[in-house]
Amino acid sequence: MKRAILTLFLFSFLFSVVNAAERNLDWVNLITRSQRWADETIRYKDSYPSNPASSSSSTPSSSSSSSAIASAGRAVFMRTNFPNDRSYDKTNSTLDGHTLIYPDQINNNKTKIVVHHTATTYDQTRNTQQIQKAIQQIYKYHTLDRDFGDIGYNFLIDHLGNIYEWRAGWEGAAGMHVSYNNVATLGISLLGNFEEYSPTQAQINALTDLITALSKKYDIDPSAYQNYFQPSNTAPYVIVKNLPTIVWHGDIAATACPGDYLHTLLPFIRSEVKNRRDGNYPKEVILKWLVQAPARTPTTTVSPTNTATDKTSNGLTFSQKLSLLQSTQQPLLSKVISIIRSRYSGNLQKASNLMNKMTYKYNLSEIKNLTNSDISVLLYELTTKYRTFDIQCENLCAFILDWNTYQKSSATLSFTDDWIQVNLNSDILSAQEIIIKSDNNLISITNYDRVSYAKIPRNTFHGSLIFHRDNYQTLDGMSKNDFVVINQLSFSDYMRWIVESNDTETLEKNKVMALIAKNYALFYLEKKNLHPNIPANATFSAIDSPEMFQKYVWAWAEKTLTKRYQALKETENLIITYDNYLPILPYFSCSAGFTLSAQEKRWWQDTPRLQSVYDFSACKDFSGHWVGLAGQGAEYFAKQGMTAQEILKWYYPGIQITSL
Repeated sequence: MKRAILTLFLFSFLFSVVNAAERNLDWVNLITRSQRWADETIRYKDSYPSNPASSSSSTPSSSSSSSAIASAGRAVFMRTNFPNDRSYDKTNSTLDGHTLIYPDQINNNKTKIVVHHTATTYDQTRNTQQIQKAIQQIYKYHTLDRDFGDIGYNFLIDHLGNIYEWRAGWEGAAGMHVSYNNVATLGISLLGNFEEYSPTQAQINALTDLITALSKKYDIDPSAYQNYFQPSNTAPYVIVKNLPTIVWHGDIAATACPGDYLHTLLPFIRSEVKNRRDGNYPKEVILKWLVQAPARTPTTTVSPTNTATDKTSNGLTFSQKLSLLQSTQQPLLSKVISIIRSRYSGNLQKASNLMNKMTYKYNLSEIKNLTNSDISVLLYELTTKYRTFDIQCENLCAFILDWNTYQKSSATLSFTDDWIQVNLNSDILSAQEIIIKSDNNLISITNYDRVSYAKIPRNTFHGSLIFHRDNYQTLDGMSKNDFVVINQLSFSDYMRWIVESNDTETLEKNKVMALIAKNYALFYLEKKNLHPNIPANATFSAIDSPEMFQKYVWAWAEKTLTKRYQALKETENLIITYDNYLPILPYFSCSAGFTLSAQEKRWWQDTPRLQSVYDFSACKDFSGHWVGLAGQGAEYFAKQGMTAQEILKWYYPGIQITSL
């Protein structure tokens, strides 16, 4: 009898290893459906012919005309643009002569992995028999109560680290675990509720092993990004989100799954999967990181040349430590931030409902068109402090006075009460509008005495200079109608002379500022989103004043901003998106230890990416408007080894870096 039991045990073990090997899963110890005694009969239609479709099904039903249109629209959009996320290699509708409640649909080109928890009450002291009972209950719940036709996930991992094959059809089967993303994803669920307690070390080890094996089999790069999908009520009825290839359920759906105790470990698991794929010796993703994360931040003695992969003494990168702070030390940090915030509670101003910052959502194709367009910039100091302008052209300029054009190399313009006078080599002319164009050559206003810190003149312009009457607002909020000076130029040239960072700062900080400055300008470019300092009927969409818009310093900045140009080159085809549209991304100088959410500072309801976050290079007081990215904090993070993308995602939770 003992020999028979031993033989059966060895056969079962060898079968599970062979089974995993057949699936090319690098000796993952996989417990198959047959080994976990899956009752296949509950998947038959003739066993449960009256089983109603549950409203919680992974693919919502379309009972109304509008929802039917949306559903059809999604199908067309996905089939046309993302065929691999919609199509199957084969479909099995029957098993052993029985019609299945839900057919086994197989897609063998998996490109991404989604991790869940079962969210069930589960005692981690359970024995094998009790685990099997819990598994059977979940199987029946998914198959019958939720009408998934089978278990929703491809794999499940219990607290002992056992990995179970779940949905029929091997891992190629399209699951029912995340709506609109089931076909090309692999769904893995851990048994337990990790909103309430931590997963076991055995579970984390098994999860890391399984993701590594699956990533190798399907060539899923853990450091790459893929498209995920959420339903929308407007055409094309699908929101495309660009996220890492390995995500949690909550990254792509409005859910707490898989719970904070598991969610925090994702950066470490991704990093270790990449480590193993690169051929390095496997390491264990230590669970104690979750409960023993450092309460202090590293000092600024860390070399600025460190990269995000440099390790500190306990094996964590600075950005990994930082990502744990809010979850691991939340009670302590909450008390600290409450004390600091109380100092400013009386200063929190609430804006009116007119301050809606997202009146128009630019999509990716529109954003690309905007980057190829021109921008008109009000030169505020020249407009408000100068009435005479000495013009000098590198070569000949075209001086367009209303309808007449003159080719000259220099001139003097003067504002009067009613006209603009121009002295063209002793010819005194008047006009309501004067446009000065110079084909890719510089135009200088030589009597403008603005210079850089290095005493290099900042009075030289590319593009065109426009002098005409326009509406504008002053720094103190007064509305005026008077003659103004506007620089019209290509958007790419405009970006070259935005000075929100400098060569004394790190390259990563320069890249951060290049990206958010680009977003900021594009957001207001066509004035579909109105800037509070720019009148709706004004002919310009930007201002060169940093107090009112952005610090734009015109040509010759390249003499002192060489690092900025490297940052621009490395980010020229990138844009920041949020749910696939262009977000407004405010930034300011320095915080008092934390930023404020746009909702608590400005009462904005439409900016979920503008949350309050901890800022670890704090000033004694706030300098700026407190919402979004703090410039001094961004530089501090960069010196600790964080990349531009990590810094941006810290200050603006939920954003994506997208290629145009």
